[in-house]
Amino acid sequence: MKDYYKVLGVKQTASTDEIKNAYLNLIKKYHPDVFKGDRSFAEQKTSQITEAYTTLKDDELRKKYDEKYSLNKNSKETNISKPKPKETKHKTDKTSIKNNDEVTKQKTVNNNKQKSPSYYYDIAIWGLALLIVVIILMFIIT
Repeated sequence: MKDYYKVLGVKQTASTDEIKNAYLNLIKKYHPDVFKGDRSFAEQKTSQITEAYTTLKDDELRKKYDEKYSLNKNSKETNISKPKPKETKHKTDKTSIKNNDEVTKQKTVNNNKQKSPSYYYDIAIWGLALLIVVIILMFIIT
């Protein structure tokens, strides 16, 4: 279970207003149309932030979350949690690691090339404004 307080960067004793402010700041920072990085990362981060905010803004949901979270925390301290699976060691090929890094970089470059919907909206508005100016000038000239 994720720690929603860590996701929003607030203390567990934070007020609703502090939670809301943290949410708004993080959404501004990681919104996919604004974030200058991997778009899928921004979408994932935004959904985590929204999930945390949705839970913590509602007093009843926050109370239930705090109860569940404290139970999970206590079970980890008393080692009641599920046993961890054995780690298996895999041989990795250096060329496959290089190829994966190159693919990741290429995806990032491709994601950066994608324009946000607001970009196309702005272009359409400017085109429409230019068309109106041309029409007005045509009526003035004739």
